[in-house]
Amino acid sequence: RLTAIEFSSLPGDRTEIRMAFDGAPPSPTGYTIEQPARIVLDMPGVTSSLTEKHHNLGVGNARKVSVISTPDRTRAKPSIDMAL
Repeated sequence: RLTAIEFSSLPGDRTEIRMAFDGAPPSPTGYTIEQPARIVLDMPGVTSSLTEKHHNLGVGNARKVSVISTPDRTRAKPSIDMAL
């Protein structure tokens, strides 16, 4: 299970997203989209125990992270503001 998500600002307008799990972290798969800018991480076999689906970041050019679970995986989608 995904149990926590944390964010921190790094030098160079970068953002670090840290996820905590109640066991060994999964091997995620993912892809990127350029318009609008997105990074998608799929974590098979993971369920989310987070109380919120959407998490506002407020740091760097990253705006929010959406975490959505289905019966077979959890998907994390950070949104990036490329206008900055």
